[in-house]
Amino acid sequence: MSLESVTSAKSEKTTEKDKVNENANSPSLHPYRNANPPKTPKTDSSKVPRKCELPSLKIDQPMAPETDCLPPSPLARRVFDQNRDGIVLLRINGKDAASGFVIDGKIITAAHVVHQSTKDGVEVIAANGHVHRAEVIKVDRSNDLAELQIIDSPGSDFRSLQLGSYARVGDQIVILGHPRAAHQIFASTGTITSLDTMEERAVRKGQEPDLSASSEELKKGAYRIKAHSHIESGDSGAAVFDAKGDVIGTISQGDKRNIAIASPLTPLRHLLDNQSKDYQPQYVNGILNAFPTD
Repeated sequence: MSLESVTSAKSEKTTEKDKVNENANSPSLHPYRNANPPKTPKTDSSKVPRKCELPSLKIDQPMAPETDCLPPSPLARRVFDQNRDGIVLLRINGKDAASGFVIDGKIITAAHVVHQSTKDGVEVIAANGHVHRAEVIKVDRSNDLAELQIIDSPGSDFRSLQLGSYARVGDQIVILGHPRAAHQIFASTGTITSLDTMEERAVRKGQEPDLSASSEELKKGAYRIKAHSHIESGDSGAAVFDAKGDVIGTISQGDKRNIAIASPLTPLRHLLDNQSKDYQPQYVNGILNAFPTD
């Protein structure tokens, strides 16, 4: 074979090899290697439904709109419709802060919500959107409760809720509040997983509970209802309802494991019914100190 023939054969092989390599990178033959490969669709976090049982409801809306929330449960829907006019949003020192609810014309919330508020720095936004000034008149630091009085409100702006009976482990609950201090009312359901109340402690000791206002047990505080339910920042002070739609507790705190902690009924009843000096709010230079040291 001549040198020219050998060179020509090598040239043809090289050409074929180049074509193979060229085709290997061809978008038409390898669509997943093209300039715009298909991507796994990303979830828009803003459209992920919140773990709530009812659509969000702006506080000045008469009816709940359709949203991306999870399907409502019949229990949550009934409790929501029955009590939404008694749920309020608290504005502390000019900032939308937390939740509250109405009992006997007074506003109930968590004590830590009003901690470090000024005397004229507490406002209550009613379910109809009206804003009213309020003052802190009682604080139960042991049980993280506070009672507020509306200063400039017609009674028609607020609907008082009903207090229920004592909670039991396994009971279903509904929480109504303003998560993230939003101008919306949210509802979430849950189940009571454990109790640490005066009644429970007395039963464990084989004693009758001392529910008097002077009870040393009551002053010690740390009475809690623990439930598995989704809450967020801003739900502090939210109302906890039983299956009948009556209030059985006040949200104090929660965590990322969907554990909600609430103050139970007995401390709340004492706060409402008694004028003990222990409940008198303490101000230092015009700032409320809800947790003074003895």
